[in-house]
Amino acid sequence: MFLKPFRVKKQNTLKGSDRKKMKGEIGKLYNIPEDSLNELFPTKGDMSMAKIELHSGDIAFLYTCQKNPVFFEINKKMFPTVYSLWKCPDMLPVFTTWPQVFTKLVVGADLMLPGVVINGPVHMGTFRGIKKGDIASVKLVGNRAPVAVGETLLSGEDMYLSAMKGKGVKPIHMMGDLLWQLGDQSEPPHLSDDINIEGDGESEDDSDGDDKESDNEDVPAIEKLTVHDNECKGATAAVSDSENSESEEEEEGEDPKKVMDELLDYCCLCALKAKVKKSDLPLSTGIFFKNYLQPYCPQGKYIDIKKSSYKKLSKYLQTVESKGLLKIKQMAKGMDSIVEIDKDHLELRDLQVPELVIQPTEGSEDDFIPPVISDVFCIPSNLLPFFKSKNYSKGRGLVADEVRQFLTDYVKENDLQDPEHKGVIKIDPILGDVLLRKNENDSYLKWEVAKSRLFEKLQPAFQIVYPGKPPILKKGKVDPIKIDVVQRSGNKKVTLIDNVETFGIDPDKFAHTIQVKRACSTTVNPSIQKNKGLQIMAQGNQVDFIQQLLLEKYKIPVRFIQGLEKGTTKKKKKR
Repeated sequence: MFLKPFRVKKQNTLKGSDRKKMKGEIGKLYNIPEDSLNELFPTKGDMSMAKIELHSGDIAFLYTCQKNPVFFEINKKMFPTVYSLWKCPDMLPVFTTWPQVFTKLVVGADLMLPGVVINGPVHMGTFRGIKKGDIASVKLVGNRAPVAVGETLLSGEDMYLSAMKGKGVKPIHMMGDLLWQLGDQSEPPHLSDDINIEGDGESEDDSDGDDKESDNEDVPAIEKLTVHDNECKGATAAVSDSENSESEEEEEGEDPKKVMDELLDYCCLCALKAKVKKSDLPLSTGIFFKNYLQPYCPQGKYIDIKKSSYKKLSKYLQTVESKGLLKIKQMAKGMDSIVEIDKDHLELRDLQVPELVIQPTEGSEDDFIPPVISDVFCIPSNLLPFFKSKNYSKGRGLVADEVRQFLTDYVKENDLQDPEHKGVIKIDPILGDVLLRKNENDSYLKWEVAKSRLFEKLQPAFQIVYPGKPPILKKGKVDPIKIDVVQRSGNKKVTLIDNVETFGIDPDKFAHTIQVKRACSTTVNPSIQKNKGLQIMAQGNQVDFIQQLLLEKYKIPVRFIQGLEKGTTKKKKKR
């Protein structure tokens, strides 16, 4: 967690009352005796709290005392630092491991259960009381002073039932990381350890040397520990890049719908607390989802409402409404709007909202990356026998070249090409079901006829790939950007633009560009057509400028734009 740089956003000194309150909360949380609490929170010396942004984008709160970090809070969990654990080593459940294993932890690996040293045989009560997600410390053989703190990845019962295999503890902070370097960078004190390791059966020869010497010597400093080629018994998992430890927050087998639901809840609560203002209400639910909720999605993740348990945005917002967080009212047919938000709701009161990363504005021509749109053909159920050899499922999208190549391969594999006429193929029973029309009994078809008929049987669709997001497959033909000029009262004209969202264009930014460049008023409202997104209205006939904007800045192909002929610029006729 602290292996990569973090950024301090703000810092302030704690008042005496806040310091006393925190001291009491920590004492109750970890059941720390009064004398140990006085050592952790001395009456003299400054104590401060800093709000920091981690490399992952998460927000944490760091508490320092006499310039040493003593506690940090992440996701409403309060963790002690190694500096605090050295003063109170029995504060947390402890796992013992070898110094060689620790060299793997400092580069981002998890503590594996085979690398945990147990005093005596493992039984059901060895890890009694430990639950999954509990805060635990890690120490090295021969010294009771912990060198790392993290979260357990299994419950104590599961550790025993797994025969001590798999991941045990996910390190969050350890001696040697950037949080430790923020303090005085002292080494751990040598505290006597009564663990008996003589009965343990090490599988590596080096466990008889360096490891046993650690009974009588201090735990070496980080810079003195080196990574050995020979790992001790099942020590750690292979470490990929340092991002791996962050991305493994979701364990294998976790329900993806549950993960998406949690992401939805988090982003929605952040938007309700920090982004939606009273002046924004009433607020269309569609605009709320796109412009208020989605910006809080952490980098590297994306929100897909269809992959949640709710399936639809309206159903999800009904659940949020049932909790009393907001009220929704139908302002027009087919258009729901948020009309009220309870900012004092319990779920919003203690929520720590991260600061939004300001994305580059679309002021330059180089910062917009248009989506890649390609025509595809979906496989209907009646053609599954023909595509059986590839194990394609119903609805699978194929580009035109893939369809042609599959037909060619099928003809070659089944030796259906006429040896005398290369442009003719034989029709077997499977091809007959696919290509022959009713009452047709032909035994041969020309290549071009076979290809055209195969495309006729497939369902036309299109695939959109937005930058940094998975492909989206939609049946039918892509709806182009529609531009229309309509006459209003007083002989005034307005330009209406629909469907820019399909091409990854933000309607608000697009409207703002028109407003600034053309010095005209613009508005963004829900389209009068149900489920058609937002419609932009600009004063006057702005077709020529919109054409230039779409073609030159947003790089939208002309075939995806309708209504360009309604511009004011006309070609001169040749004399």
